[in-house]
Amino acid sequence: MPYMGIYYIHGISPFPAQIIVAKELKPEEHMWIKALTDKMEKDNMEKLIEKSVEISDEYERELVKAILEVTLNANSSLIEELRGDVKMGEMMLKIMQPMILELEKKARKEGIEEGIEEGMEKGIEKGKILGAIEILHNFRSNDEIRTIIMEKYNLTESDIEKYL
Repeated sequence: MPYMGIYYIHGISPFPAQIIVAKELKPEEHMWIKALTDKMEKDNMEKLIEKSVEISDEYERELVKAILEVTLNANSSLIEELRGDVKMGEMMLKIMQPMILELEKKARKEGIEEGIEEGMEKGIEKGKILGAIEILHNFRSNDEIRTIIMEKYNLTESDIEKYL
């Protein structure tokens, strides 16, 4: 069944094609296609968000997530406006929560990896300092060792106390 705003092209290319003129589409019939433009109107965006919250099927939620990602990026000023509306803000948060949790999980994992790496570097540095001190004990006094280690490893008086 043909729809206003959707035009079918046959015979020009080796395969059938469609041309979609978003402004000619009826919002109530083609909400999801119209959402892929940067010309969303506030009431249509509100309806889209409300409809998105209602979807429970996991596969359909993935499709909605993809459409919303495009829509949110293309209509950022409208999103800012809707964020001020408490009801819309709550709905948007509900829709975005899985993405937020995924980003949070990724950030936590990266933080742990950075922490481990930094801890290993500090451990290696500490091992070098302790090794140097042990060797220097055979040839130098504690005051000389203190001076040498502080200069070599850029340590303060309080830092060096941890090693001696």
